[in-house]
Amino acid sequence: MGMFGGARMGTWTVHSDKDPRWNMSGRAVGCCVDGGPQEMWAWIEECRKEYGEPPDDCTVEFYKD
Repeated sequence: MGMFGGARMGTWTVHSDKDPRWNMSGRAVGCCVDGGPQEMWAWIEECRKEYGEPPDDCTVEFYKD
Protein backbone atom coordinates (compact mmCIF):
# COMPACT_ATOMS: atom_id res chain seq x y z
CA MET A 1 0.00 0.00 0.00
CA GLY A 2 0.98 3.59 -0.40
CA MET A 3 2.16 5.90 2.29
CA PHE A 4 -1.36 6.90 3.36
CA GLY A 5 -3.14 3.58 3.01
CA GLY A 6 -3.45 0.60 5.27
CA ALA A 7 -3.32 0.06 8.98
CA ARG A 8 0.08 0.39 10.64
CA MET A 9 1.57 0.51 14.10
CA GLY A 10 1.84 3.97 15.60
CA THR A 11 1.51 6.16 18.67
CA TRP A 12 -1.71 7.86 19.72
CA THR A 13 -2.25 10.63 22.25
CA VAL A 14 -5.21 12.40 23.80
CA HIS A 15 -4.18 15.56 25.64
CA SER A 16 -5.76 18.45 27.53
CA ASP A 17 -4.01 21.05 29.67
CA LYS A 18 -7.35 22.15 31.16
CA ASP A 19 -8.39 18.66 32.29
CA PRO A 20 -5.49 16.19 32.57
CA ARG A 21 -7.90 13.35 33.39
CA TRP A 22 -8.29 13.06 29.61
CA ASN A 23 -4.55 12.59 29.03
CA MET A 24 -3.49 9.18 27.73
CA SER A 25 -1.18 7.77 25.12
CA GLY A 26 -0.41 4.37 23.73
CA ARG A 27 0.75 2.32 20.81
CA ALA A 28 -1.66 0.52 18.53
CA VAL A 29 -2.39 -0.43 14.96
CA GLY A 30 -4.54 2.08 13.13
CA CYS A 31 -5.22 3.82 9.87
CA CYS A 32 -5.16 7.62 9.60
CA VAL A 33 -7.93 7.75 6.98
CA ASP A 34 -10.17 5.75 9.35
CA GLY A 35 -9.53 8.09 12.26
CA GLY A 36 -6.86 6.18 14.12
CA PRO A 37 -6.84 3.09 16.34
CA GLN A 38 -9.85 1.75 18.19
CA GLU A 39 -7.96 1.94 21.51
CA MET A 40 -7.78 5.73 21.21
CA TRP A 41 -11.51 6.08 20.53
CA ALA A 42 -12.34 3.66 23.34
CA TRP A 43 -10.39 5.91 25.74
CA ILE A 44 -12.28 8.98 24.51
CA GLU A 45 -15.63 7.21 24.94
CA GLU A 46 -14.67 6.11 28.46
CA CYS A 47 -13.76 9.71 29.35
CA ARG A 48 -17.02 11.04 27.88
CA LYS A 49 -19.02 8.65 30.04
CA GLU A 50 -17.10 9.65 33.17
CA TYR A 51 -16.37 13.37 32.61
CA GLY A 52 -18.82 14.58 29.93
CA GLU A 53 -17.78 16.30 26.74
CA PRO A 54 -14.05 16.87 26.14
CA PRO A 55 -12.53 20.21 27.15
CA ASP A 56 -12.13 22.73 24.35
CA ASP A 57 -8.34 22.33 24.32
CA CYS A 58 -8.45 18.53 23.97
CA THR A 59 -6.32 17.24 21.09
CA VAL A 60 -6.31 13.78 19.51
CA GLU A 61 -3.31 12.62 17.46
CA PHE A 62 -2.16 9.42 15.79
CA TYR A 63 1.23 9.07 14.13
CA LYS A 64 2.10 5.93 12.21
CA ASP A 65 5.64 4.58 12.47
